[in-house]
Amino acid sequence: MRPIPVIAAVAATVLAIAGCGGDDETTTDTSTEAGPTTGISENLHDPGVGAEGGPAGELTASGIGEVEVGASEDEVEAAFGEPIEVFDVDLGGGGGGPPQVNWVYRFPAGDVTIKFDTEDDSFAAYDVYTPELETADGIKVGDPIADVEKRYGDDLADSPLGLDTLVLSESAPGTTESPVLGFAFQGKKITAISGGDAVQPAGE
Repeated sequence: MRPIPVIAAVAATVLAIAGCGGDDETTTDTSTEAGPTTGISENLHDPGVGAEGGPAGELTASGIGEVEVGASEDEVEAAFGEPIEVFDVDLGGGGGGPPQVNWVYRFPAGDVTIKFDTEDDSFAAYDVYTPELETADGIKVGDPIADVEKRYGDDLADSPLGLDTLVLSESAPGTTESPVLGFAFQGKKITAISGGDAVQPAGE
């Protein structure tokens, strides 16, 4: 809605006609080609998440909220809505098609990536780069990694992938047995929280 100068009714009519359709183009989606999966949405009022608002609930080793590892693509879409971006991942370079498909949901402060194993199209793991989701203990992206070390202590293990990530196994604390809750960090801050398979199909 643009202000109408206090000149005359004729001027108001001209402005109303001129305003038709002018600003609609700015509400298009946030482009699936833009930015890495850790990027920040440019439009904070329309982050581009799916129809149901994107992933929601506590972050656990087994999944996000009520959606657990092993769920089908249809079940994930029913719970979280359509992703803003979908792409294949194949770090192994093998034949027979990509072993993993990633769905990206965009939040104002960062992205959430859901990873599917293409062998059975099941939810295998996730990565969260936004502080808008947190664990049952209230740990979120941006928190000090020291909080994780203090809370879990000897139950943590180093990532099997050799990254700056500490993992907490759901069934065997102190090991990397899947499913795990992972805390990636840079310096003193948590940069991502992940869950699901410790080693994903694309990394095998």
